[in-house]
Amino acid sequence: MTKQLSNIHPAIIESLYQQALALAEEVRSAFGGDDISPPPAPPSIAGNSTEDIPALARFIVARQATHSTAVLMHILAWTLNQRAFLEGTLNKAELRRHCRLPQPVLSADDLEERALLPDSLRDLVERIHAFHARILRLDRQAKRPAPVPERVQHEPPVSVGALQAIS
Repeated sequence: MTKQLSNIHPAIIESLYQQALALAEEVRSAFGGDDISPPPAPPSIAGNSTEDIPALARFIVARQATHSTAVLMHILAWTLNQRAFLEGTLNKAELRRHCRLPQPVLSADDLEERALLPDSLRDLVERIHAFHARILRLDRQAKRPAPVPERVQHEPPVSVGALQAIS
């Protein structure tokens, strides 16, 4: 039985894990086949020979597939570490040390390459990055200390003697 030791409810972690697995399967299906039509040649290589265009198109698809897979593996590792923490396998210090989601690094080339992908692949890559951004926000929110209610912040401390006098 899992106990809630985190600011993130176990059902949310499990849902995120299942979503990440589903996206990983989509990536495997979408990028894994030979039936992927390569993206059109970018305008910047219009002067190159036509023999270079298919190789560049394959490179763009492979690079986006690799990048998307890496992002998903980080997400899966994060969800698995969260599950281990909730089950008591990892303590807070271990969770802080091992459960870090890297910030997305997008260059202008990445955005240009995405624009050249076939619509279905571009949609998948964008959904993966939106999912990653959502988990980053959730992770940041979970790491914030819980706010102390206003009335508790300003109440004077109660002494042990006062508590004993009440009982």
